[in-house]
Amino acid sequence: MPSRKRIFVLDTSAILAGFQSSLPGAESYTTQLVISEARRKLAQEKREDNLDIGSLIVMEPSLETIESVILQASKMGESANLSSVDISILSLAKQLSQDPSNKVEILSNDYSIQNMSNAMGLAYYSFGTQRIKKEINWVYYCKGCRRKYQHPPKRMNCVYCGSQIIRKPRDTRHIKP
Repeated sequence: MPSRKRIFVLDTSAILAGFQSSLPGAESYTTQLVISEARRKLAQEKREDNLDIGSLIVMEPSLETIESVILQASKMGESANLSSVDISILSLAKQLSQDPSNKVEILSNDYSIQNMSNAMGLAYYSFGTQRIKKEINWVYYCKGCRRKYQHPPKRMNCVYCGSQIIRKPRDTRHIKP
């Protein structure tokens, strides 16, 4: 059986940490949204670093894959915690992993990305923080009137009573190390 091609999908934190140039024997992918976010963060921090993207393959996931990730995020209660950048990373990893000759792993410190990756059956690696220990399905609810929200409002205030909307685990599943 031929060996599988090792592929890493990098989020912004992985690129800012320099992983794109330190993964020998593997291909490194990301999306244009990640590149833009990394450039913005470097500018905000007034860092003089040049963004080394020469070894990265920049690829956009299909709209169909993005929609399936958004649907999965909604079911898990992660939609309010995932940015469009996060969704692009998860979508790209899902799309690349559909080719059985690819061994795909996401590099991210983001717990919501890790939670989604685990639920989607995607491998992930956390390099600056501890990996998640549980997969969590979240529920959003109003602290005042206790109404539940599938998609909480952007300001996280209840549209009925104005109280703060918070999230809590609906159910959890331990992850095998």
